Parts: sequence; C-alpha cells; structure tokens
Amino acid sequence: MVARANFSEELRDLSAHMLGKMDILFDGKSTSEWPKGIKIDTADLGPRVTDQQEIGLRLSHGMDCDRVQWYKHNEPQFHVPPPAMIQLEKFSVGDLWEAYSHGILPHCMPTDWTYINAKNMEITLRGIKGHLDGLIINKKKKWLIISDSKASSGFRHKKWTEGHKPDEPWGNWNQAANYCYAMDALCRRDTSKYHGYKVIGFVWPALVTGGFGWDLAAGWATRQDIEPWHKKTQDSYRRAKSLASPPIRWQHTNVCKYCNFRQHCKKDSR
Repeated sequence: MVARANFSEELRDLSAHMLGKMDILFDGKSTSEWPKGIKIDTADLGPRVTDQQEIGLRLSHGMDCDRVQWYKHNEPQFHVPPPAMIQLEKFSVGDLWEAYSHGILPHCMPTDWTYINAKNMEITLRGIKGHLDGLIINKKKKWLIISDSKASSGFRHKKWTEGHKPDEPWGNWNQAANYCYAMDALCRRDTSKYHGYKVIGFVWPALVTGGFGWDLAAGWATRQDIEPWHKKTQDSYRRAKSLASPPIRWQHTNVCKYCNFRQHCKKDSR
C-alpha cells in the first residue's frame, strides 16, 4: 500500500483558523452583529416524519451494530422511527446547527480555502449511499476536505476528537472514513466537477454543550487516523449482505433506544 501524505499540519491549522474566526465573528453575538450577507436556510427544519434516509445501509451509519446493519439490508420493513420526543432530543439542535453552519463557515475560511454548501450532494461507495454537509476546497492545490457539522455534549466531543478512541459509539470516525473513500471515487471521475482533487481529511465544526451553555469547537482527522474505521465499517456491511439471519446480540445498551429496529430486534435477540 502506498503511504499517504499526512496533512496533519494543514488540517490542524485550518481547524484552528476556522474556530478562531467563529469565536471572533459569531460567538456571544446577536445575529444583528454578524457580518452582512449571511443566509441561514431553515426551510428543512422540523419533524422527521418518514426519515427515508434511515432505511437501508448508509455511509453515515457505520457505527450501527451488526444486527442493525443486517435489518437495514435484509428486512427494512421493520424500520420504525423513534418517538417524536426522542427525535427532538437526537436531531433538533444538530439540524439547527447544520443550517447555521452553512451560513457561518464561508466567513471563517483561511486564504485560498473556500467552503461549499454540499447539502444533499449524494456520494456512493460500493453501492452504499450517503449525503454530504459541506466541502472545503483549495483550488490552487486541488485539495479537498470533507466538513460535517456536529452538535454534541462536551464529553462526546472530547471522546471523538482526542485520542481517536476505538470505543467511540456515535460513528463519527466510521462516517469520516466512508465519506473520504466515497469522495476519492468521485474525484477520479472525469465528469465530476472535483475531478483531480485530493481528499486530504475530514473536519467537524461543532456546537458543544457544557456546564454554562453552548460553545464552538472544531475537530479534525487525517486519512491515516480514519483508516482502521473504514475497514471495520466495510466488514460490517459485508456481514449484513452475506449472513442468512441477524447475528446474535447478547445484551441491549442505552444506544438501543435510538434504534429504528428496536422493536423487532428485541423479539429475536438474546
């Protein structure tokens, strides 16, 4: 395997610049004090009634347990969205932060870097689909960074941005790996507007809750960082497609309450 350039300094510097700009221009200020020309698109905010993107294998769901992956691929008819209040708990702040970040991040880029709202841009890897949040590109060097806005607790943000913990249960590293590989494939296509670009990493512009409210943060990952998570996720997808029945799960966890297959899963798991 050819060794990849690390690009850790570039990712670190871009994340630090982005966070510094967010702090100066936006943190603690009312919208009337923000730079002019910012557009916040909240048209898609609201209850996720059908949530069709949750059905089937998804590039953003690599953290799901093997049972969930199996159900998504083989028995999607048992998909049941979580109760409305859990949907609010799980999605509302994150959806709002994503809408705001599309307006904020273009004003926070270093020289030669451009933020692109790539909302609903579809990418595919080995037949499995995903949708991007944003892209950060350097046209001069033809470098590309995938951006995915996150809202989380301080504990969660620290766990998935420090030490690259393998037990991180929310799937941010799996998602980063899948998206980077899918974008690699897109950049190799002659017909793609990003043909010839090099995908150098992933960043998470984040809204983090703490003891005194919300704060802005940023995490980043190099291609070397996320390599193990890509293999782990692809192995999970392969098992979902090859097994004749769902693998045994010996115990339920707190994460199960968010699962769209929780009702059927309980009936045939140990």
